[in-house]
Amino acid sequence: MNDMLKSRPLLLLVITLCLVVVALASFWLAALPKRMLASFTHALSTEQGLILEASNPTLSFADGIGLQLENVSIEGKSENAVALSAQQMRVGTTFSSLFGAGVSAQTIVLRNALVTIELSKSNSASIPMVGRIEFEDSSLRLKDEKLKSVVSLSDVNGKITTAANGAAKASLTFLMGDILTSLTADVDNAERLASDGSPTDLVLSAKDMLVAFSGQSRLSKGFALTGQTSVEAGDSAAFMRWFGMPLTTLEGAGVLNMQGGFSAEGLSAKFEKLTGQIGELDFSGNVTLAAGIDRPAL
Repeated sequence: MNDMLKSRPLLLLVITLCLVVVALASFWLAALPKRMLASFTHALSTEQGLILEASNPTLSFADGIGLQLENVSIEGKSENAVALSAQQMRVGTTFSSLFGAGVSAQTIVLRNALVTIELSKSNSASIPMVGRIEFEDSSLRLKDEKLKSVVSLSDVNGKITTAANGAAKASLTFLMGDILTSLTADVDNAERLASDGSPTDLVLSAKDMLVAFSGQSRLSKGFALTGQTSVEAGDSAAFMRWFGMPLTTLEGAGVLNMQGGFSAEGLSAKFEKLTGQIGELDFSGNVTLAAGIDRPAL
């Protein structure tokens, strides 16, 4: 009995210490999401020149360690080429971020997001090297202030991955003109997009239609492509409707095949030294396309 009485103060001390540790851990866990959000906001501001606003930060362990955000808005400090809003965004990060090492985004998942890209503006910000960016049920708006035109893509789903050496790959699906469209892209070095550009391969496809591009792309002075392209379509009229330029004169014309030089700035494009066929008709020459223009210029 005396031994039990003597051990009781020690037991109470141990219990008290355990309760204090649990209380401190609970306080630390409760405050952690806000500290991580502050760290991520600071990193975007200092490293990318971007302003992040978000609410309801919570920890997420569904796919590794992550920070779940709601009502997200990201814009440039000054006039910038990209703006983003999303109902939800998950930032996948590292274990060390839980202990004040700073939130380094390894993956980003955007749900119900709207991404607006001004294609004719210079983008002086460096390209964020995020290992994987995923889009779920999102929308993309491509704007060209020079042409006063906007192209909207809905139901955007897919991902963009970037390797440690800067090589980037994209695999996206979306609705373009109410037509389900797929885009695959391979960029040799995404870091160079904000400077002199990078070798790039693109394939845009829909039912019985395909556009392939191989050449150079850049973002530093507005979006631009320069290289070679090829086009295949089972229906010439359907191909033009796909790009928002319905031409009734092509109804029933048959298949379309063409290849040649290609350059694009913003939402305008030029095909140079083209050769191809529409149905049984061979053609060659130059073609200019631009958003907001009813028919191509030959």
